[in-house]
Amino acid sequence: MPSPTTPSSSPPSAHYGRLGHDVSRPRRPNPDDVSYLLSLPLSPDPSDPESVLTSSRAARAGLTSLGPSLASVSGDARGSSLLESCVRLGLSLPPGGEEDDVRDVRDCLEAVLTSAAPYAEFLAINRYGSHVLQAVLERCPEILGMDKEGEAPSKSAGKVLEMADVAKDSLLEMMQHISASHFVRSMLCVLCGVTPSSVLPPSKKSKKKKKNSQSGVDGFDPAFNPTTAASYPTSVPLHSTPSSFKSSFDSLTSALLNRSTSKEVGFLQYLACHSCSSPVISCLFRVAAVAYGSPPSSPPPTTDLVNLSRTLPLSSAHYPKLQQSSPPHALTCAVIGMDDASTCLKIVYGLSGDPSGSLVLESLLEVCSSAVYRRAWEGMDGRVKEYASDPVANHALQAAMRHCRDEATAGEIVGQVAPLLRGLPPNRRGVAAAAASLAGRFEADCERVYNSLPGLFESLGLEVEEGGGCRVDVNAARTVRYVLEGFPEVWRKKAEEEIKKSLTPALATSVACTGLPSLLLLDPLLPTSSSFLLSLLLPNLPSTACHHVGWRSVVGVFGACDVKGKMAVAQGLAAEGRRMEGSNSGRKAWAACKVEEFMEGKAAFLAAV
Repeated sequence: MPSPTTPSSSPPSAHYGRLGHDVSRPRRPNPDDVSYLLSLPLSPDPSDPESVLTSSRAARAGLTSLGPSLASVSGDARGSSLLESCVRLGLSLPPGGEEDDVRDVRDCLEAVLTSAAPYAEFLAINRYGSHVLQAVLERCPEILGMDKEGEAPSKSAGKVLEMADVAKDSLLEMMQHISASHFVRSMLCVLCGVTPSSVLPPSKKSKKKKKNSQSGVDGFDPAFNPTTAASYPTSVPLHSTPSSFKSSFDSLTSALLNRSTSKEVGFLQYLACHSCSSPVISCLFRVAAVAYGSPPSSPPPTTDLVNLSRTLPLSSAHYPKLQQSSPPHALTCAVIGMDDASTCLKIVYGLSGDPSGSLVLESLLEVCSSAVYRRAWEGMDGRVKEYASDPVANHALQAAMRHCRDEATAGEIVGQVAPLLRGLPPNRRGVAAAAASLAGRFEADCERVYNSLPGLFESLGLEVEEGGGCRVDVNAARTVRYVLEGFPEVWRKKAEEEIKKSLTPALATSVACTGLPSLLLLDPLLPTSSSFLLSLLLPNLPSTACHHVGWRSVVGVFGACDVKGKMAVAQGLAAEGRRMEGSNSGRKAWAACKVEEFMEGKAAFLAAV
């Protein structure tokens, strides 16, 4: 796919502007202040509540005693790291804290914000100070949420609004700055009452890629969006905020919309494709939907094995939606050029082919109105083959399939995608998974999709690894689960038979002992094929039950089987009682499968199950 056309691929004339010029700068840090922070007990024993409480109080004392010097120390490499530790310890209320500790936390936040607010712009663009500001803002939603309803906003809330005004004054420049953009993202979260870490990605500790035996053939998990934290959108905590916070958030959004559209054509799309500003726009869409949008039409399911949003990408019904009268909604319209169909086609095409712009488009599709979604899909309509084959744009196509809103559009998408599925290379199987999910949700031409898929079991690429686990293509496994759960019965049975023909006891045991394959392949078979799965697992039942993942599969099979099958599981575990007792996982399986009651007699066992 060619480089973006309408989203300007070359930077516009205005870049950083005068960001950082004529700003208040703190003095050089005093070495004595850094030495003082080094003397504080900032490494408590997490298992000792008293140690944590002592360190928390010491950190608050250190933050308060620095006073105006806090901004100076924030700009120092060593000092900023120590300050971050102080903020995380001192502004967190540890278990066992008293009422005085709660008051001290609120007073300490006020002192920190009072010291930092006059130097907000300098700290935001400073590589060290930006991290300190982010750590402080991380704690703001929870602490400011302690204010009782009807009370006047605290002084801390006023300081947050001061810093929001600083962000607004230099918004476009800050969004394009590698450090200041993180400050703007955190500020948007705070103004919405959202803890930044719940919707922003964790910081990257190392550039070295970790090998993942479950990550699929191409080693890339398309369900992971670098602008999305693990909990979004399943469990984003919202804290109460003063009404002035929403006004400030809307003002920031309007400033972004008005200033970007008043510049040269394509400037807003340039921001969407900029590596620093694109996460800001994605964050703005998401936190606005969470805090001020309409709630999701369907509550997201949960799982205790792995985070669902990393395992099975959620559909549109699980995401909140932007209010159509809100400034963020107007921003979604401007990003894709909603008013003109030909312009929209060029913009969507350009955003989809850009690594940063594609992420903005994906977040937009999650939370936008049905009208905006339809216009965005029309920008892809007719060029699906090109989107599916592109290494970047295929993720935008997957997002369009995941967040489809109606049956008619689903039929259009499936009609264009289905003929491409059999010829997709292994590293594009995410498109097949998204197509299977879409067809199952709307029952849109499931027969054509199923017949277009390559062999379900062969595509998994299952390989037994040393240590009892297995390697699997994640997207192929997702496809199997979508077929087993969402397709009409006739196609579910065909898929089950195909998988059951190929599963052997050794392969089934390795799948049961690997987190992702067991969740995606074995769990959907439990309601209809529990006896078959039990027959495969019985030869290695005790060793599977003692495995840190396998015990969950054993408990799942036990729960799905009839009484005869339950007794067979309990008998198999009871035969290796000493081995089960020596393993933490084994003890969990022993208790869940009622082995103790089984050994007491049939009557006690039947009463327990």
